[in-house]
Amino acid sequence: MNAAERLYWAAGVRSAATGLTGVILGLALAERGFGAGTLGLVVGAGLAGGAAGTALVAWYGDGAGRRALLLAATALTALGYGAVALAPSAALLVLTAFLGLLNGFGRDRGPAQTLDLGMLAGVAADADRTRLFSRYTFIQDVAGAVGALGARVNLSAVRAGVLRRAAQLNGSSVPLTTPAGVFPSQATPT
Repeated sequence: MNAAERLYWAAGVRSAATGLTGVILGLALAERGFGAGTLGLVVGAGLAGGAAGTALVAWYGDGAGRRALLLAATALTALGYGAVALAPSAALLVLTAFLGLLNGFGRDRGPAQTLDLGMLAGVAADADRTRLFSRYTFIQDVAGAVGALGARVNLSAVRAGVLRRAAQLNGSSVPLTTPAGVFPSQATPT
């Protein structure tokens, strides 16, 4: 596997995870009792952390080494996703989203992508550059879509929890699925 192919694979895996996160983050936070305001703060803090990481890469990426920074950004993001999953309070969610570069936007952004593109430019001949960048972007978009669609597989459990919470709040019982597996549009009174 050549360097460009390794970058494609890494970008694809990262984009799939970002697509999945973009779909389930709000549902998972709602299941834990957090509202839309907290979701906005978490997504905003994560994107701000990604922007800060991108700025650091712009200033120090070539001097510190792209590969080392790419591995550091990947590790930091993995730790951040785990910390957000476990954070017990809104303040800790926001802090870990920022420090962990959490991307709830659903489209790959941040220092890892910037480093990928710098490395891809370094391995591409002038005549191949547009083709390589187009392939990279295409893989990111397809993988992000697959990640978002993959959320459908796991949403049954999340939906069940969200629906149960809604039923508790309004005193209704909620059918967890319909025969077609479609998310029910309203609760059935008990």
